[in-house]
Amino acid sequence: MRLRRDRNPPAEFRLRFAWTTGFCFKCEEVTQVAELGTLTVEGETVTLAACHLCAWRLERQHHHARQAHLRAQLAGAWAEKRFSKRT
Repeated sequence: MRLRRDRNPPAEFRLRFAWTTGFCFKCEEVTQVAELGTLTVEGETVTLAACHLCAWRLERQHHHARQAHLRAQLAGAWAEKRFSKRT
């Protein structure tokens, strides 16, 4: 899977990680990567590392998913409050 490389993360993003040369699990390229964490399946532990663009995209996806979850919670609370007053 080839990723568009025209959208780069802000400089502050790169400062939050220690970057080394390695294999990006997402775009499957050998480049500068940051360790994101580990994944353990059936007793085997693997370190997940991603390049700056893939790590940035993962962080943005997480942020947008979290925001959608919070909006849904607020909408549910608002609807419950509003409709509970009618009865």
